[in-house]
Amino acid sequence: MHSLGVLLEQTGRSEDAERWCRRAAEGDHTNGMYNLRLLYKVGGRSEDAEHWWRRAGEGDHTKAMYNLGLLLAQADRVGDAEHWWRRAVGEGDTEAMVNLGVLLKEGGRSEEAEPWLRRGRGRPRCRGRAGRAGERR
Repeated sequence: MHSLGVLLEQTGRSEDAERWCRRAAEGDHTNGMYNLRLLYKVGGRSEDAEHWWRRAGEGDHTKAMYNLGLLLAQADRVGDAEHWWRRAVGEGDTEAMVNLGVLLKEGGRSEEAEPWLRRGRGRPRCRGRAGRAGERR
């Protein structure tokens, strides 16, 4: 179901893709939940978009944990963002390590932030953010 939803989305059939991703999500398929949330985000529909990333995160979908942290941080729900980034860090997500480090540093918890920022500096996708945060002492 999920794979069919992805294929339909790639061919521009968003309504059909949503239907198949929803069926997968309702069947507890975490990739279906994650992709359903992406369809809502692209389509500008936010009514239950957070719900699906949360469910996917609760099902140990690391990308969902990371992206839910971003969504919550953008909504100034810093404590919730920290929770989800810590869960993603527990799964080895290096971008979550950097974002957690930046969040902690900006919250005045520099000592706690430094190890996460150091771990992210060597990662190509994270190097800039980690380096800039590390320079703001």
